[in-house]
Amino acid sequence: MKSILCKKLVFSIAVACSLLIGAFGAFRISLAQENTSINVQTTYEGRVRSVIEEHLNTHGGYYQKLEIEILNNELQGKIFTVENGLGDTPTTQNYSKNDVLVLTGSQGEGGETHLYISDYVRRGSLLSLFLHL
Repeated sequence: MKSILCKKLVFSIAVACSLLIGAFGAFRISLAQENTSINVQTTYEGRVRSVIEEHLNTHGGYYQKLEIEILNNELQGKIFTVENGLGDTPTTQNYSKNDVLVLTGSQGEGGETHLYISDYVRRGSLLSLFLHL
């Protein structure tokens, strides 16, 4: 009799724990879905069409305002003004017309697109390096 009661108690505790874990997991999934719509980041490639503004910052780095045309994904063909080097750091890149760049973009709560420069597109350089080895 004692053994049956013990087994029922263990079974009841296991069921209660799995219900709690399942409910917590569903709560986490719904939170992740809500946050995903706001914080989704997408990678784009873009070509610098022109350098609108450029100057050295106080630490020797560059500030640039660039006009960039997106070359891929859903923003292909759209033109954005992107600021680079907003902080006073000495290590910012200096980009030129026709440079092809990797950009990371996200949408704000109001639907506006925010872009920042991640790097140069390096496919051509890497391919030529690989072919020469």
